[in-house]
Formats: sequence, structure tokens, C-alpha cells
Amino acid sequence: ISVSGCTVNATQALPIKTVFLGNNVTTAGNLGNTGTATNVALQLLDSVGGTEINLTAGSAVDGLNVAAGADSASHDFAVQYISETGSATAGRVISSVQYAVSYL
Repeated sequence: ISVSGCTVNATQALPIKTVFLGNNVTTAGNLGNTGTATNVALQLLDSVGGTEINLTAGSAVDGLNVAAGADSASHDFAVQYISETGSATAGRVISSVQYAVSYL
């Protein structure tokens, strides 16, 4: 996720919160699969190899920070396949998530 055209104080960084809203969230807080694979969900992470983001909470996630004096920033969140119940079977994995960024 990237932001640009920001106005940031020359001496103080601007932390930006990201809120993810899944369209089909499982009880474990992952993105449910609407494709043909069974027992597969998608788990969002706060970074590559990072901590899972529980989508049932709807809480703001850190990651994006515009450095002091800068006007843009980007952050790589990540996603991984996860089997919440039983063995996964081959097939298509389809899901989606919306996000909003918040800063003051």
C-alpha cells in the first residue's frame, strides 16, 4: 500500500493506520475462500513473514509511516494460504479485502 502527496512536518514522522475489512471473514479472522479449493482460507500478515491480522476485530494496523520531511510512503503487507479445518484440496482460491488508511 502506498500513499503520496502527503504534507508532513519537517521534524516529525506521520504514522498511518490501515484498517482491513474482509468481504467473507471466517470465525478465525481470515479471508474465506469462495473458489473451488476446500479447507483453504487466506491470512493477512502485517509484513512478509510477519504477524497475522485478525479481520474480525476491525482494528487499525501499523506499517505505513511517512518520514519527517517526506511526502510519500509504502508498506508491503502479505497474505498466506492457511487451512483452518481439515486437509486442503486443490482448486481455485478466491477472496477479497477492502482497506482504508487513517492519519492525523
